Amino acid sequence: MKICIALLLAASVSAPFAVLAGEDKDKTISDAQLSRMQKRLGVTDDQLEAMRKIRGEGGSKKDIRSVLTDEQKVRAQELKAAREAGKKDKSQDEGKGGISDKKLAKMQESLGLSDEQVAQMRQIRDEGGSAKDMRAALTEEQKADAQARKKEREERKKAEGKD
Repeated sequence: MKICIALLLAASVSAPFAVLAGEDKDKTISDAQLSRMQKRLGVTDDQLEAMRKIRGEGGSKKDIRSVLTDEQKVRAQELKAAREAGKKDKSQDEGKGGISDKKLAKMQESLGLSDEQVAQMRQIRDEGGSAKDMRAALTEEQKADAQARKKEREERKKAEGKD
């Protein structure tokens, strides 16, 4: 019974310090995030100080954002939308046959693809073709090399997982 009381007392005393130390990341905003807000949203020094005070008292991100003006809130939403659109564009590029231009360039170097093969693979990707369709642009030797490289990667990953 004494142990239970001691544990409850210790938990109630240490919990506020976890928030102050920034251990509760879902609830707090880091100094780096506050600095970015100051640069990108034009947050004033007074606003920044108010945000730090709210964070220090264990306030939520919503509480911290309440310090922003309406214009700053709109700008924050615009920046968020642009960031998400950029992520969407990247995932769409890779979603087309699963191969981005960066990945195609690596394949060209490692498998010795010709410029014509890369152009053909881009066209297949852009038209919504599958990875199987894209493999059709490879020679038998390139297919075997690609398969061997894939097997090596899988074995390496498997070996790393066992360590």
